[in-house]
Amino acid sequence: MNKTYFSAFLLLCPFYLSAKTATLKAYGLQISLEPAVTSLGSYVYFTSYDGSSGYPRTDGNYISSEMKPLSQGSSTYVADYLAGDGYEIYEYGSVSLNVPSQDADGNGVQDWLQKEKGVSLSVTGSTVLHWNDPSWSSTNFSISGNMYRSAGQSSGTYDFTLSSVFGQATISGAWNLGFYEGTLNYEDGSFSSSLQTVGSDGVTYLVDGSSGYSFSSEDSLKLNQTTFSSSSGSVVMNAVTLARNGDKFSGFVDLVDGAPDTSWSDYTDWYLEVIDENDEDEDEIPDIVDSSVKSLATSAVDLNGWNYHAWPWVFSSALNDWLYFAFYPDGGIIVWNNKDRAWYYWDLDLGSWVSP
Repeated sequence: MNKTYFSAFLLLCPFYLSAKTATLKAYGLQISLEPAVTSLGSYVYFTSYDGSSGYPRTDGNYISSEMKPLSQGSSTYVADYLAGDGYEIYEYGSVSLNVPSQDADGNGVQDWLQKEKGVSLSVTGSTVLHWNDPSWSSTNFSISGNMYRSAGQSSGTYDFTLSSVFGQATISGAWNLGFYEGTLNYEDGSFSSSLQTVGSDGVTYLVDGSSGYSFSSEDSLKLNQTTFSSSSGSVVMNAVTLARNGDKFSGFVDLVDGAPDTSWSDYTDWYLEVIDENDEDEDEIPDIVDSSVKSLATSAVDLNGWNYHAWPWVFSSALNDWLYFAFYPDGGIIVWNNKDRAWYYWDLDLGSWVSP
């Protein structure tokens, strides 16, 4: 038998089975608020909120730019800030924004955090001053303004007006949301995932990871802890159990540290969706949690024992699974063993079924 030709036949055969592919999407529940310039010529930098009045979290001159919800599902977003003239910091404190919490699709992720949806928001907020240099006049401010982002883009802009007893100033800059999207290939309790995202630098990053999955019922999918790696480093996703609605599995998940280039854990809160449209037996249960779709292992074809068939499928009691018979162009027969998901042909010299 010509094994090269045999391999080409397998690629064309509609009954050739392999790992199946689902879609994976992840939405960050926090944003990055990039450094801003005020109308007074000063600079403002944002970093992860720590709930204290001490000096904000920094690594030397490095900040995180993270702005996160005060609690899961909250429409109040918080960050700490530092302000100065570009050379020295003359004040620091905290800032909060009240963002409309509309969630039109009811998935638990506010619409403005979903990349596929455009953003034009009116927001309000305030600052709390924790410290300022005596030579630097400052106080608490009220905030009003707008945030914009085009549908399909992960980066947008903001412009705010700061008001206090000292008068008004404007502030503007860019903001970015977090997302991952790509595929999840699964088979026999293991999966591999290839995703992409866009960093705040506008660069597209490819991210890969692999781990295991399991299910206790057709309505629940568990993904084990997974390390995702890219050219910029690695992030670890904690184990998560996702609930099913149709062909979609979803739920909230934590990253151990979503931006490991800082010395503290940040960008940790995410919402995950796995969409599996595979339904081999057409029972409206996605194959990834369908126990009736076999994917067990054995080492050879066994044609002994009683059998019944719905030709060309033949059920083997010895294997407790199905065989698929197909005619090879030279008149021989090849057999697909569904239990170990491999093809076999009869070797006349050996007098047995062998894998090509």
